[in-house]
This record gives sequence, C-alpha cells and structure tokens, in this order.
Amino acid sequence: MDQTKTSPNWQIFDKLRGKMEVHQYFFKVFLDSMIKILSPKKGAIVDSTNYKIVIPKNEKIDGLSARIQFIENGSLTQDVMQILLEQVSSKINNHDMIIRFSPWGLRRPRYELKKKDSLAVPTEYLEIWDSLASLSDNGVLFADTTQSIMYSSNGKKFQDILNKKGYVITAYLELPLGLYSQTSFSPIFIAITKADNNNKLFIAEINLGSDFEKIISNYSTKQDSGSLFEGTYAEVDTFTSITNYKVAQQIYNLQTEYKSYKQYELKDIALEINLTRDVFEEKENTIYIPKIGKSEPVSRIQDVKIKHQNYFQVVLDKKVMSRYLEIFFESKIGLLALESLVRGEVIGHRKKTDLEVMKLPIPELTIQELIVTTSKKIEMLKTSIATFESELSVNPNSATAIQGELNNVLGSLGKLSKEDEILAMVRSGESKMLEFKQTFTKDVNMNIKQREKEIRRASLKNIVAFLNSDGGTLLIGVKDNGAITGIEDDYYKNDDKYLLNFKNQIKDRIGEDSYLFLNWEIITVKNKKILRVDCQSASTPFYLDETEFYVRTNPSADKLEGKKLFNYLKERFPSK
Repeated sequence: MDQTKTSPNWQIFDKLRGKMEVHQYFFKVFLDSMIKILSPKKGAIVDSTNYKIVIPKNEKIDGLSARIQFIENGSLTQDVMQILLEQVSSKINNHDMIIRFSPWGLRRPRYELKKKDSLAVPTEYLEIWDSLASLSDNGVLFADTTQSIMYSSNGKKFQDILNKKGYVITAYLELPLGLYSQTSFSPIFIAITKADNNNKLFIAEINLGSDFEKIISNYSTKQDSGSLFEGTYAEVDTFTSITNYKVAQQIYNLQTEYKSYKQYELKDIALEINLTRDVFEEKENTIYIPKIGKSEPVSRIQDVKIKHQNYFQVVLDKKVMSRYLEIFFESKIGLLALESLVRGEVIGHRKKTDLEVMKLPIPELTIQELIVTTSKKIEMLKTSIATFESELSVNPNSATAIQGELNNVLGSLGKLSKEDEILAMVRSGESKMLEFKQTFTKDVNMNIKQREKEIRRASLKNIVAFLNSDGGTLLIGVKDNGAITGIEDDYYKNDDKYLLNFKNQIKDRIGEDSYLFLNWEIITVKNKKILRVDCQSASTPFYLDETEFYVRTNPSADKLEGKKLFNYLKERFPSK
C-alpha cells in the first residue's frame, strides 16, 4: 500500500505544530540560498529526521517515514509528500539535485551495499547510498552526516564503495556546533557527484552569519577563495576534518616563518607508545597524552590527573624534549592538534592510530631548550607576582616598592616583538575578533578604480561591527588566506600620509567620537608594512555613513535593519 500524504510546506507545518527548531531556521535560509544559486530544474528535499510523522486529522504513517518536497525549475513546490522511508526512491528519479536529511544515530540491520561489501553503518550512509540511484548523470547529492565519514574505518570503506560505483565526495561543509539540540558535535553537509578526477575537496566552515550564497557559488563555479569561511580546497585523500586542516595550515605557516621548524608525525619521533591497565613504569623523556576527557598532556608522571589507563605513554627519541611538547600542547595550535584527534559523537576519545599520525612542528634542539628555559622563567615570574600580591595585601606600605618592580617587568614585556604578536594572530586565522584585508583602498587584483569605494567600505564596516559588538582587530595588508602582502600594495607613500588618510576616513564616515575606542598603528612584519587597528567594544552605537549599523558575527560584519536593529540596540545599549 502506498502510504503517502501531502501537506503545506513543512517549515510552516512544523511551526503550526510548535516544533520550529534552530536547525530548521538555519536550513531554511541555507537551502533557499542553495536552490537560488544552483537552480536545479528537477530536485527534491528528503527529510527523515522525524521517525514517525503525525499528519493532520491525527492520522499516522506506520514505520520509519520521510517527507519529500520537490524543486521544479529552481523553485520549491508548495506541497510536501509524507511517505514510508523505503518508498522514497520510487518517487525520485533522474534528479539534478537531492538534499537528504537523516535520523541521527539510528542503525538498520547489516546492509548489502555490494556483493561482497556488507557494513553495519548509520542510517544516513544507507540513505546516501539509496539516493545515488535517483541522481541524473550530472546531478549532485547533498546530505547531512557526521565527521566520522571522513576518518572512521566504516566511513573509509563506505567512501571506497562510493568510488567503485564512480562517485566521490566533492564538498565538506562543517555546520555550526550545537546546531541540532539533541547533539553535542559538529554536523557536516557533504556533496557527492560523479567522480571528476581532480582529487580536490571543497571545504568550508559555516556559521549562522556566513554568506551562504557566496559559499555555494564558489562550490558551483569551483572558485578557491583561499578562506575556510568562503570555501577553499583540500586533498580528498588526506583530509579528515576542518580542525585537522587548520592544524596543518598553522604548522605550514610556522615552517615558512621559522626555518628551524620541521614537521613530524608522532610515530617518527616516538620510541614507544604504550597503554596500561594498571600504572605506567616511569621512563625518561616521556609525555603522557590523555585518551579521554580534557586533561592536558604532561611530561612528568606525578602530574597525571586521571587514571593511568586513560593515558598514552609516549617515549620520545633524543631529538625532542618532552617538556617542549608539553609546552606546545598548551599553545593554540597544540590545543587544536589535540582537538583534531577526538573521535565519537557522545564520549570523545583519542585512538592510537590517529595519535601516531598527528602532525607536530619540531624546532632544532637548541630552540627547544631555549623555549623550555624561557617557560621556567615565566613560571618564576608568576611566582614572584603571586608573592607581590600576597605582600601587598598585608603590607600596603610596600606598594611603592612593589609598583617599581612591576613597572620594570611590564616595561620589559612591552619590548616583546609586535611583529611576533601579529604573526601569531595571522596563524590563528580570521575569527569573530579578527579580520584581514589586503588593502584599504586599492583594487590590486583588477585595478578597477570604481571598486575602491567598496574596498574602503569593507574595512570601515568591520570597524563599525567591532565597535558595536565585543571589539576586535583589523589587519590591513594581510590576505584572507593569511599571506602578508603589506600596505605597500595600497596607495602608500609614507606612514604619515597613509595614517592621515585612514584617520580622515574614520572621521568622515564613522565619526570622531569613535577615536575613544580605536587605536591604530603601522607595524613592520616580515619586511612588510601592516596597519593594525584595535577596536574596543563601544558604549554607544556607531553607524557607517550615519545610516548603516553593523555587528560582528563569526567571522563577518552583518548589517542590521528594522526590528532586528531595534531589538539589538535595546539589548546592547539599553540606556541609549
């Protein structure tokens, strides 16, 4: 019996039932952008995230069910078909685009994918497989799934089966963390097409403020923006996750900046990687890396914070100091490296096979020794400061002497290289608090004079957004991909004239009142001039050209108007 029903557009349908959730709002905008840019003549959206669908008049469809909404000539149809899951493929045939949403974590019996390939895999894999037969030769399948499809053994096997059938994953879009209220992991959206033999994977990191149309357009036209936020490319054979990709990029930047660094996999510098069911025997030059939880790696066995059976004991060869690695894992890139190893959607854990191939930047031994010695001095400084604070609380008469000592310390810290600080920021990449712009005015790519006003506006609106949000830093002279090009590519004659032009633009288009919350200076980085603009969170709202109000989302400036603007001003500046 063909158990199907039709109803209005499912977003409206769910809203009427009181079930409009965050992910539904997100996907409504995301899918509208996808349909607009790709404009399929014949497409379908299949949603089986609800196992049983209650339809009007209290009728039910028994069994695992799905909803289908068709796309015709680049537009959604008005009706939604509700149907048993196993009947979906009979309703879709030779489609240019299929978008598939699957129930999370649900498993079906072992499934025969090919004569000799039988896998017990999540339902979303099986729905992906079922949908491929309904694609046209040039069609594309988009499906939500988990990151494990890129690195787990079953995920790899499933990819092999796809490849043998002539299909390949061509896009990996990481969706916002916590998008689905019932999960704690980052879901992904993948695209699958017929193999194109270029071995490249389009990757992007998507958040609620992303320019969806730009990302989809870049994927469709195979444009590499050089940025994760608008889409770039990775090698499909080596890619496992966005986090791992970031680690690799930062290690590459380190190697470029500091020639003494070399990249190693952990197995290349480890003499032993041990596990235990009891306690470890203490060994020289060893680091202990946790298998589960958020405990930090330690280089001394007495510093382990959880049971020994929850650690890997890594005995290192002589070219790496265990204390150096411990310090590395406290850095941003080190934390990312550890995060990239976490597997599992419910209880995060690290596997030995992943640990062995973790990539690490290792400098020469003399540099490691310098870093370890410096770290010891920092610990001594922390102890001294704690002593100062303790003494001050019981003997306020010593404040003058303590202040003198602290001024000496702060003076020394102020001499730390501003160049190194900017290089560290660039390595971390753009974020809610950091924006890169190659120039302030000049169109260096096409040299089109008419684009100069828009290029200036791009920097100014981000400054406004920082002021109206939580603050942040704008670096001019840095490309989106982190390449340092310098303001010399801009209309640069000398520092004074460049700064005067910048100040006049701030004055004329944002207002002199903003000076209180801004600080800018030109800093030489790798023999290139960089304009650094630090923006504080302002106590009053600021507008671009007196009319345009922007806020900072991760990592872009969003314009607010109408009710959204009213509500934001009311909450952010309640006394204004």
